[in-house]
Amino acid sequence: MSLVSQLSDVVTRIGTEFKAIRTERAAITGALASLATTDKSNLVAAINEVLSAVGSGGAIDADSITDATTVGKALIRAADAAAARTAIAAGTSNLALGTTSSTAKAGDYAPNAAAISDSTTTGRALVTAANAAAARTAIDVYSVAEANAAAAAAAAAVVDGAPGALDTLAELAAALGSDANYAASTSTALGNRLRVDGAQTLNGTQQTQGQDNLSVYSRAQIGDPTTDFVALFDAALI
Repeated sequence: MSLVSQLSDVVTRIGTEFKAIRTERAAITGALASLATTDKSNLVAAINEVLSAVGSGGAIDADSITDATTVGKALIRAADAAAARTAIAAGTSNLALGTTSSTAKAGDYAPNAAAISDSTTTGRALVTAANAAAARTAIDVYSVAEANAAAAAAAAAVVDGAPGALDTLAELAAALGSDANYAASTSTALGNRLRVDGAQTLNGTQQTQGQDNLSVYSRAQIGDPTTDFVALFDAALI
């Protein structure tokens, strides 16, 4: 088997492994273009963006809610019903609020998250979250530990058991001589070698170098090996 064939087999094998890794990654993480992050260039960049957005996995406070108003933030921070009423400037009298007795609320009515008419499901989940983990679940983000674990798993999937000297793209590039056209360069180099399996056209310089390397005489130096020496001898006798 020629070197080109072996190298082609190696390239095909490496390509097959990369294809398997990409297919597995796509099945686990989906297409990078589908990321909701600003940076969609690679998974690590997207994870770092998520980490930055959630404040390194710390507790989410009222100021982290980008569309929360001053009143909304005061409600979120309210320690009790009285503080909540103060935030919305509500009194404690029994005067009816609203247009009818069926829709009016007493002055000391303490609303809950579900009573906020323009609140979304995500907003209510954030307001009622019992802890930071529940708040992260509400907005579907990772904690620091979860993000680090996901990044480690992604890196392990890319490496996929490769030896230490060849487990990065830089090391693979160095192993190939940083030649983007490695296969073509190798094929061209092989084309300049002396063939033993077929005809080959060599210029004078190449022929001379080949003869020197093989330590043989040229055809001109040896002469015609089909020369009929018997006929020459016979001719000399006449």
